Amino acid sequence: MTPTGSLLVCALWMASLWSCSTSDQEGARWTSSNKLGPGEVSAKVPSERFVTQNNSVVTGQVGASVVLHCKTSSATGGLVSWIRKRDYQLLTVGLQTHSSDERFTINYVHWDWQLHIRFVQPRDAGAYECQVSSHPPTSLFVHLEVVEAESEILGAPEKHVKLGSILRLVCIMHHTTEPLSYVFWYRGTEMINYESEEGTGSVVVESDDHTSVLMVTRASRHHSGNYTCAPSNAKPTSILVHILNGEYPAAMQHGVSSCMSPPSLATVALVALLAQLTAALTLTLHLPLSPPRQQRGSTRIPLHKTDGRTAAERWEELRPSDAQGGPRGQGGTGNSLLATPTQRKLS
Repeated sequence: MTPTGSLLVCALWMASLWSCSTSDQEGARWTSSNKLGPGEVSAKVPSERFVTQNNSVVTGQVGASVVLHCKTSSATGGLVSWIRKRDYQLLTVGLQTHSSDERFTINYVHWDWQLHIRFVQPRDAGAYECQVSSHPPTSLFVHLEVVEAESEILGAPEKHVKLGSILRLVCIMHHTTEPLSYVFWYRGTEMINYESEEGTGSVVVESDDHTSVLMVTRASRHHSGNYTCAPSNAKPTSILVHILNGEYPAAMQHGVSSCMSPPSLATVALVALLAQLTAALTLTLHLPLSPPRQQRGSTRIPLHKTDGRTAAERWEELRPSDAQGGPRGQGGTGNSLLATPTQRKLS
Protein backbone atom coordinates (compact mmCIF):
# COMPACT_ATOMS: atom_id res chain seq x y z
CA MET A 1 0.00 0.00 0.00
CA THR A 2 1.32 3.39 -0.93
CA PRO A 3 1.90 6.01 1.73
CA THR A 4 -0.90 8.08 0.29
CA GLY A 5 -3.34 5.18 0.61
CA SER A 6 -2.29 4.55 4.19
CA LEU A 7 -2.89 8.15 5.11
CA LEU A 8 -6.31 8.04 3.50
CA VAL A 9 -7.35 4.92 5.47
CA CYS A 10 -6.17 6.44 8.74
CA ALA A 11 -8.11 9.61 8.05
CA LEU A 12 -11.32 7.67 7.35
CA TRP A 13 -10.90 5.60 10.51
CA MET A 14 -10.41 8.66 12.69
CA ALA A 15 -13.43 10.35 11.13
CA SER A 16 -15.63 7.36 11.93
CA LEU A 17 -14.47 7.34 15.54
CA TRP A 18 -15.21 11.04 15.87
CA SER A 19 -18.73 10.69 14.45
CA CYS A 20 -19.57 7.81 16.81
CA SER A 21 -18.34 9.79 19.79
CA THR A 22 -20.42 12.80 18.76
CA SER A 23 -23.62 10.76 18.40
CA ASP A 24 -23.06 9.11 21.79
CA GLN A 25 -22.64 12.50 23.41
CA GLU A 26 -25.83 13.80 21.81
CA GLY A 27 -27.74 10.76 23.04
CA ALA A 28 -26.34 11.25 26.51
CA ARG A 29 -27.38 14.91 26.49
CA TRP A 30 -30.94 14.04 25.45
CA THR A 31 -31.21 11.37 28.17
CA SER A 32 -29.94 13.67 30.90
CA SER A 33 -32.35 16.47 29.93
CA ASN A 34 -35.37 14.14 29.85
CA LYS A 35 -35.09 12.31 33.14
CA LEU A 36 -38.45 10.98 34.28
CA GLY A 37 -40.06 12.50 37.31
CA PRO A 38 -42.80 11.10 39.57
CA GLY A 39 -45.81 9.95 37.56
CA GLU A 40 -44.09 10.38 34.17
CA VAL A 41 -44.22 7.71 31.48
CA SER A 42 -41.08 6.27 29.98
CA ALA A 43 -40.75 6.01 26.22
CA LYS A 44 -38.05 5.35 23.65
CA VAL A 45 -37.60 8.77 22.10
CA PRO A 46 -34.42 9.13 20.03
CA SER A 47 -33.39 12.75 19.66
CA GLU A 48 -33.45 12.53 15.87
CA ARG A 49 -37.12 11.45 15.82
CA PHE A 50 -38.91 14.16 17.83
CA VAL A 51 -38.50 17.86 18.34
CA THR A 52 -41.24 18.15 21.00
CA GLN A 53 -40.02 17.48 24.53
CA ASN A 54 -41.16 14.25 26.12
CA ASN A 55 -43.58 14.33 29.08
CA SER A 56 -44.59 17.91 28.41
CA VAL A 57 -47.65 19.27 30.23
CA VAL A 58 -50.53 21.12 28.56
CA THR A 59 -53.32 22.84 30.51
CA GLY A 60 -56.83 22.91 29.11
CA GLN A 61 -59.93 24.69 30.33
CA VAL A 62 -63.32 23.02 30.66
CA GLY A 63 -65.47 23.89 27.66
CA ALA A 64 -62.57 25.33 25.65
CA SER A 65 -60.28 23.83 22.98
CA VAL A 66 -56.75 22.52 23.47
CA VAL A 67 -53.96 21.38 21.11
CA LEU A 68 -51.40 18.64 21.85
CA HIS A 69 -48.20 18.96 19.76
CA CYS A 70 -46.02 16.16 18.42
CA LYS A 71 -43.36 17.65 16.18
CA THR A 72 -41.03 15.21 14.43
CA SER A 73 -37.82 15.72 12.52
CA SER A 74 -37.96 15.84 8.75
CA ALA A 75 -36.09 12.51 8.46
CA THR A 76 -38.67 10.55 10.44
CA GLY A 77 -40.32 7.76 8.49
CA GLY A 78 -43.54 5.88 9.19
CA LEU A 79 -47.02 6.89 10.24
CA VAL A 80 -47.69 9.00 13.33
CA SER A 81 -50.55 7.95 15.64
CA TRP A 82 -52.15 9.42 18.73
CA ILE A 83 -53.25 7.06 21.53
CA ARG A 84 -55.10 7.91 24.75
CA LYS A 85 -53.18 6.13 27.47
CA ARG A 86 -56.08 5.87 29.93
CA ASP A 87 -57.96 3.27 27.91
CA TYR A 88 -55.47 2.72 25.02
CA GLN A 89 -57.99 4.25 22.65
CA LEU A 90 -56.55 4.79 19.15
CA LEU A 91 -57.51 8.36 18.24
CA THR A 92 -55.72 9.10 14.94
CA VAL A 93 -53.49 7.36 12.40
CA GLY A 94 -51.73 9.69 10.00
CA LEU A 95 -54.35 12.22 8.89
CA GLN A 96 -57.26 9.90 9.64
CA THR A 97 -59.35 10.06 12.81
CA HIS A 98 -60.27 6.68 14.31
CA SER A 99 -62.27 7.88 17.33
CA SER A 100 -66.06 7.98 17.41
CA ASP A 101 -65.76 11.11 19.53
CA GLU A 102 -65.99 13.98 17.06
CA ARG A 103 -64.22 16.33 19.47
CA PHE A 104 -60.88 14.76 18.46
CA THR A 105 -59.31 15.84 15.16
CA ILE A 106 -55.79 15.77 13.64
CA ASN A 107 -53.97 18.59 11.94
CA TYR A 108 -50.55 18.48 10.27
CA VAL A 109 -48.43 21.65 10.02
CA HIS A 110 -44.72 21.46 9.04
CA TRP A 111 -43.90 18.10 10.67
CA ASP A 112 -46.09 18.93 13.66
CA TRP A 113 -48.83 16.35 14.20
CA GLN A 114 -51.37 18.34 16.24
CA LEU A 115 -54.15 16.60 18.16
CA HIS A 116 -57.07 19.02 18.61
CA ILE A 117 -59.62 18.45 21.40
CA ARG A 118 -62.73 20.63 21.38
CA PHE A 119 -65.06 21.29 24.32
CA VAL A 120 -62.62 19.83 26.84
CA GLN A 121 -64.15 17.83 29.68
CA PRO A 122 -62.61 16.81 33.04
CA ARG A 123 -62.54 13.19 31.87
CA ASP A 124 -60.11 14.15 29.08
CA ALA A 125 -57.29 14.69 31.57
CA GLY A 126 -54.37 12.24 31.44
CA ALA A 127 -51.50 11.05 29.26
CA TYR A 128 -51.59 10.95 25.43
CA GLU A 129 -49.02 9.02 23.39
CA CYS A 130 -47.65 10.17 20.03
CA GLN A 131 -46.22 7.07 18.34
CA VAL A 132 -44.13 6.71 15.18
CA SER A 133 -44.47 3.35 13.42
CA SER A 134 -40.76 2.89 12.80
CA HIS A 135 -38.75 -0.24 13.58
CA PRO A 136 -38.68 -0.38 16.54
CA PRO A 137 -41.63 1.96 17.25
CA THR A 138 -40.79 5.16 19.10
CA SER A 139 -43.12 7.50 20.98
CA LEU A 140 -43.39 10.44 23.34
CA PHE A 141 -46.05 11.44 25.86
CA VAL A 142 -48.00 14.63 26.43
CA HIS A 143 -49.92 15.14 29.70
CA LEU A 144 -53.18 17.08 29.64
CA GLU A 145 -54.34 18.85 32.79
CA VAL A 146 -57.95 20.11 32.85
CA VAL A 147 -58.99 23.08 34.98
CA GLU A 148 -62.37 24.77 35.48
CA ALA A 149 -62.34 28.54 35.21
CA GLU A 150 -64.04 30.60 37.91
CA SER A 151 -65.11 34.22 38.24
CA GLU A 152 -64.99 36.54 41.25
CA ILE A 153 -66.61 39.91 41.93
CA LEU A 154 -64.39 42.07 44.13
CA GLY A 155 -66.05 43.00 47.42
CA ALA A 156 -68.47 40.04 47.48
CA PRO A 157 -70.74 38.89 49.02
CA GLU A 158 -72.21 42.37 49.76
CA LYS A 159 -71.48 45.91 48.65
CA HIS A 160 -72.89 49.18 50.01
CA VAL A 161 -73.07 52.25 47.80
CA LYS A 162 -74.24 55.76 48.70
CA LEU A 163 -77.36 57.02 46.96
CA GLY A 164 -76.49 59.10 43.88
CA SER A 165 -72.84 57.96 43.70
CA ILE A 166 -71.12 55.69 41.13
CA LEU A 167 -71.72 51.95 41.40
CA ARG A 168 -68.69 49.98 40.08
CA LEU A 169 -68.47 46.18 40.05
CA VAL A 170 -65.28 44.37 38.92
CA CYS A 171 -65.47 40.72 37.81
CA ILE A 172 -62.13 38.85 37.52
CA MET A 173 -61.54 35.44 35.86
CA HIS A 174 -59.37 32.73 37.41
CA HIS A 175 -57.80 29.63 35.78
CA THR A 176 -58.61 30.73 32.25
CA THR A 177 -56.56 29.50 29.28
CA GLU A 178 -58.24 31.58 26.60
CA PRO A 179 -59.64 35.12 26.40
CA LEU A 180 -63.26 35.92 27.16
CA SER A 181 -65.73 35.92 24.33
CA TYR A 182 -68.38 37.83 26.27
CA VAL A 183 -69.64 38.56 29.80
CA PHE A 184 -73.33 39.01 30.64
CA TRP A 185 -74.35 41.00 33.72
CA TYR A 186 -77.69 40.35 35.44
CA ARG A 187 -79.66 42.14 38.15
CA GLY A 188 -81.94 39.46 39.45
CA THR A 189 -82.98 37.60 36.29
CA GLU A 190 -82.77 40.61 33.95
CA MET A 191 -79.76 41.10 31.67
CA ILE A 192 -78.58 44.73 32.07
CA ASN A 193 -75.55 45.05 29.75
CA TYR A 194 -77.32 47.67 27.69
CA GLU A 195 -79.69 49.15 30.28
CA SER A 196 -80.19 52.91 30.03
CA GLU A 197 -83.19 54.59 31.64
CA GLU A 198 -83.73 58.28 32.07
CA GLY A 199 -83.33 59.39 35.68
CA THR A 200 -81.87 56.06 36.90
CA GLY A 201 -78.34 56.26 35.49
CA SER A 202 -76.86 54.38 32.55
CA VAL A 203 -75.12 50.99 32.83
CA VAL A 204 -71.71 50.71 31.14
CA VAL A 205 -69.92 47.34 30.72
CA GLU A 206 -66.25 47.12 29.67
CA SER A 207 -64.39 43.81 29.26
CA ASP A 208 -60.93 42.61 28.27
CA ASP A 209 -59.37 39.13 28.11
CA HIS A 210 -59.75 38.33 31.83
CA THR A 211 -61.76 41.15 33.46
CA SER A 212 -65.20 42.74 33.12
CA VAL A 213 -66.31 45.99 34.78
CA LEU A 214 -69.93 47.14 35.27
CA MET A 215 -70.47 50.81 36.16
CA VAL A 216 -73.62 52.78 36.94
CA THR A 217 -73.12 56.53 36.64
CA ARG A 218 -75.70 57.48 39.29
CA ALA A 219 -76.96 54.84 41.71
CA SER A 220 -80.57 54.95 42.84
CA ARG A 221 -82.89 52.68 44.79
CA HIS A 222 -83.70 51.02 41.48
CA HIS A 223 -80.14 49.63 41.38
CA SER A 224 -80.38 47.69 44.65
CA GLY A 225 -80.46 43.93 44.26
CA ASN A 226 -78.47 40.80 43.41
CA TYR A 227 -75.94 41.20 40.56
CA THR A 228 -74.50 38.23 38.64
CA CYS A 229 -71.39 38.13 36.44
CA ALA A 230 -71.82 35.34 33.84
CA PRO A 231 -68.70 34.87 31.63
CA SER A 232 -68.71 32.85 28.42
CA ASN A 233 -66.21 30.26 29.69
CA ALA A 234 -66.25 30.41 33.50
CA LYS A 235 -68.55 29.78 36.44
CA PRO A 236 -70.85 32.74 37.23
CA THR A 237 -70.66 34.60 40.53
CA SER A 238 -72.96 37.04 42.35
CA ILE A 239 -72.93 39.98 44.77
CA LEU A 240 -75.71 41.71 46.74
CA VAL A 241 -75.77 45.51 46.34
CA HIS A 242 -77.37 47.83 48.94
CA ILE A 243 -77.98 51.51 48.15
CA LEU A 244 -77.26 53.66 51.23
CA ASN A 245 -79.79 56.31 52.21
CA GLY A 246 -78.26 58.29 55.06
CA GLU A 247 -76.48 56.17 57.67
CA TYR A 248 -78.03 52.80 56.99
CA PRO A 249 -78.55 50.61 53.93
CA ALA A 250 -81.94 50.93 52.29
CA ALA A 251 -82.68 47.29 53.06
CA MET A 252 -82.07 47.89 56.76
CA GLN A 253 -84.33 50.98 56.77
CA HIS A 254 -87.12 49.03 55.15
CA GLY A 255 -86.81 46.44 57.92
CA VAL A 256 -86.98 49.09 60.67
CA SER A 257 -90.03 50.82 59.17
CA SER A 258 -91.89 47.53 58.91
CA CYS A 259 -91.18 46.82 62.58
CA MET A 260 -92.48 50.29 63.67
CA SER A 261 -95.79 50.10 61.81
CA PRO A 262 -98.97 50.50 64.00
CA PRO A 263 -100.59 47.27 65.24
CA SER A 264 -103.83 46.03 63.74
CA LEU A 265 -107.22 46.08 65.49
CA ALA A 266 -107.15 42.33 65.97
CA THR A 267 -103.84 42.61 67.81
CA VAL A 268 -105.19 45.35 70.11
CA ALA A 269 -108.30 43.31 70.94
CA LEU A 270 -106.24 40.22 71.71
CA VAL A 271 -103.92 42.16 74.03
CA ALA A 272 -106.92 43.69 75.89
CA LEU A 273 -108.53 40.27 76.37
CA LEU A 274 -105.31 38.81 77.73
CA ALA A 275 -104.98 41.75 80.16
CA GLN A 276 -108.53 41.21 81.51
CA LEU A 277 -107.97 37.48 81.98
CA THR A 278 -104.70 38.13 83.79
CA ALA A 279 -106.31 40.67 86.17
CA ALA A 280 -109.22 38.35 86.98
CA LEU A 281 -106.90 35.44 87.69
CA THR A 282 -104.66 37.56 89.93
CA LEU A 283 -107.66 38.86 91.95
CA THR A 284 -108.97 35.36 92.47
CA LEU A 285 -105.65 34.05 93.77
CA HIS A 286 -105.22 36.90 96.32
CA LEU A 287 -108.73 36.95 97.95
CA PRO A 288 -108.65 36.17 101.79
CA LEU A 289 -110.24 32.92 102.94
CA SER A 290 -112.72 34.07 105.75
CA PRO A 291 -115.33 31.85 107.37
CA PRO A 292 -118.89 32.35 106.08
CA ARG A 293 -121.30 34.32 108.26
CA GLN A 294 -123.90 32.29 110.08
CA GLN A 295 -127.50 33.33 110.49
CA ARG A 296 -128.82 33.61 114.07
CA GLY A 297 -130.61 30.50 115.08
CA SER A 298 -128.83 28.35 112.55
CA THR A 299 -126.60 25.48 113.43
CA ARG A 300 -122.95 26.44 113.68
CA ILE A 301 -120.61 24.22 111.75
CA PRO A 302 -117.15 23.90 113.29
CA LEU A 303 -114.50 24.95 110.83
CA HIS A 304 -111.57 23.53 112.76
CA LYS A 305 -110.80 22.49 116.28
CA THR A 306 -108.22 23.73 118.76
CA ASP A 307 -107.86 22.22 122.28
CA GLY A 308 -111.04 20.25 121.74
CA ARG A 309 -113.15 23.38 121.14
CA THR A 310 -114.46 24.77 117.97
CA ALA A 311 -113.80 28.28 116.83
CA ALA A 312 -117.53 29.02 117.23
CA GLU A 313 -117.42 27.96 120.94
CA ARG A 314 -114.46 30.24 121.60
CA TRP A 315 -116.27 33.09 119.84
CA GLU A 316 -119.31 32.55 122.15
CA GLU A 317 -117.10 32.89 125.21
CA LEU A 318 -115.67 36.18 124.00
CA ARG A 319 -119.03 37.78 122.96
CA PRO A 320 -120.72 40.01 125.56
CA SER A 321 -124.04 38.75 126.94
CA ASP A 322 -127.33 40.62 126.90
CA ALA A 323 -127.45 40.80 130.71
CA GLN A 324 -125.16 42.86 132.93
CA GLY A 325 -122.58 41.35 135.17
CA GLY A 326 -120.18 39.51 132.88
CA PRO A 327 -119.91 37.15 130.08
CA ARG A 328 -122.78 35.11 128.83
CA GLY A 329 -123.61 32.36 131.18
CA GLN A 330 -122.37 34.42 134.19
CA GLY A 331 -125.17 37.05 134.39
CA GLY A 332 -124.07 40.32 132.88
CA THR A 333 -122.00 42.17 130.37
CA GLY A 334 -119.07 42.82 132.71
CA ASN A 335 -116.02 44.72 131.43
CA SER A 336 -115.30 42.58 128.47
CA LEU A 337 -112.82 43.98 126.02
CA LEU A 338 -115.21 43.05 123.26
CA ALA A 339 -118.02 45.24 124.60
CA THR A 340 -119.11 48.17 122.53
CA PRO A 341 -118.41 51.71 123.69
CA THR A 342 -122.12 52.17 124.65
CA GLN A 343 -122.06 49.04 126.77
CA ARG A 344 -118.90 50.14 128.56
CA LYS A 345 -120.50 53.56 129.35
CA LEU A 346 -123.63 51.99 130.78
CA SER A 347 -121.66 49.67 132.96
